[in-house]
Amino acid sequence: MSQRVRRWDVLKKVFEENLQRKKLTIAEVGTWKGDFAVRILKGIKRISKFFCIDPYRDFSKGVYKCRRSSGWNQKRWDAAYNVVQKRLAPYGDRVVMIRNTSRKGAAQVLLLLDAVFIDGNHAYEFVLQDIEIWEAKVRSGGIVSGHDYGSKFHWGVQKAVDEYAKEHGRQLQVTGQDGVWWWIKP
Repeated sequence: MSQRVRRWDVLKKVFEENLQRKKLTIAEVGTWKGDFAVRILKGIKRISKFFCIDPYRDFSKGVYKCRRSSGWNQKRWDAAYNVVQKRLAPYGDRVVMIRNTSRKGAAQVLLLLDAVFIDGNHAYEFVLQDIEIWEAKVRSGGIVSGHDYGSKFHWGVQKAVDEYAKEHGRQLQVTGQDGVWWWIKP
């Protein structure tokens, strides 16, 4: 039985093959447990700044409602945030934690990015909004990426990615078993 190819393995290779700058600046929208951040930071030593954007807040009601929030109170979100901070502590000042929504977090990132990994709220309107906001932060020749493309549970991802790519003439790539999607920003 073959081992599942995970998003961090796919994107580590994509980043290494396509990003030529000596020092890289990357953002992850939707850090959750920190798995992607840890593996990318461990695997790509030339990352000088890695922004982790996630509100770690209870959105079980209201406009941001998402399945991941179901049954979690704020105390549980605070505990999850503390665990991620500890997991990322070994990477020191290479990591910048931004505990905010995607839109507000983007306003706090004042550097041009070499890449962004979008894995926040998977509802169509939020994926589309994240792509619009975060692609503007990526330098020409940088990478806009995410995952869960083609997922039957997160159908909004594929719809938003396809729509944006078509409307803006992006050369969409879909790779791996983890539904990784990406393109190089012109």
